[in-house]
Amino acid sequence: MNAINPMMPTNWTVSKVTANGLEQNYYRTGGNKPSLLLLHGFSENGLCWSRVARALEPNFEVIMPDARGHGLSGGPETGYNPELLIEDTVEFIKVLGVNKPILIGHSNGALTAAGVAAA
Repeated sequence: MNAINPMMPTNWTVSKVTANGLEQNYYRTGGNKPSLLLLHGFSENGLCWSRVARALEPNFEVIMPDARGHGLSGGPETGYNPELLIEDTVEFIKVLGVNKPILIGHSNGALTAAGVAAA
């Protein structure tokens, strides 16, 4: 396990990017595999997916962002409305250069995933 965060295995990385005018934190398992973006619900963070990510990382590069105002991502200047969360995620994907990731979400993350897929 990682000394900085015991929920995060040592082979995972934690990074930040600026997307949609917001500093967004994310965790990544890495590897040259299909990308899978896991979107968390309200009042959680990307690491809530840790057990799922450990199970999926042999077959996928798992990316777990902290949504706007959650975890280590920047706070909201304009709120948490669904459109902003969708825009944040679309821009996050563009900045990372991930080509057609698979999206999975739960709770509010599922709403965001559906909106991103529709966009």
